[in-house]
Amino acid sequence: MEEYTVEQAFEILKKHGITESIQTVRRWLREGTLIGQSPGDHRQIGWKVNHDDLMAFIATRQPVSAFADIVEGITAELGALRNENNALRTKYGQLFVANQKLVEEIAVLKSEKERLRVKTQACDLQETNSHLKGAGPCSE
Repeated sequence: MEEYTVEQAFEILKKHGITESIQTVRRWLREGTLIGQSPGDHRQIGWKVNHDDLMAFIATRQPVSAFADIVEGITAELGALRNENNALRTKYGQLFVANQKLVEEIAVLKSEKERLRVKTQACDLQETNSHLKGAGPCSE
């Protein structure tokens, strides 16, 4: 049966996204959270972690770790979407104001167009009458 040193076990746990700290691995070993063979009085030998025990520990921790990664990803995405939403709301507000100004300007231009159309018709009638009477062209 394969056994790992604390450093090797740490690297495997780190690859699985379970911890970023070798001190945490040592604490888990001391507390019995991670099953390992204690060096006892021979501290130079160090802890040994059985392959099956390490894989069982990973199986119990990985779903939580994976869930945390998913939550973190969703939280980051939610933050980005909120920022995008706020930017769109600001842009929408600016576009709404610009649109209102354009609607008002179009109304003014339509009114001016109608005024000029009526004036042109009146002027055309006046010129027609003037030609008949021999007077000058229409003036402002």
